[in-house]
Amino acid sequence: MAERCTDSAQLREEMEAKMQEQETMYQARLQGQQAVYDARLQEQQAMYVARMQEEVQRQMQTMFQQWHNNGMQPPPLPLPPPVDASSPSQGTLNISAGSNNQP
Repeated sequence: MAERCTDSAQLREEMEAKMQEQETMYQARLQGQQAVYDARLQEQQAMYVARMQEEVQRQMQTMFQQWHNNGMQPPPLPLPPPVDASSPSQGTLNISAGSNNQP
């Protein structure tokens, strides 16, 4: 009877080892498939971005060509925002520099 228990325990260990091996192989295959999927997705996104950039460039060229053909000037670029003298990045504001309040 003891021999039968030993055989059963050994069989169980062998089955568990095989299952572990299969799980490891499955995980490796799954990781490989995920890597292929990720690479394809990244490639498709890069192609999409390139197409969008080309389309924007084409539309801008068409717009400027239409303006040129009609004798129009393109609209001016917007002015940069005004510099705020009281902003922290500009340092502290010197109150007396332009003040009419003389002692």
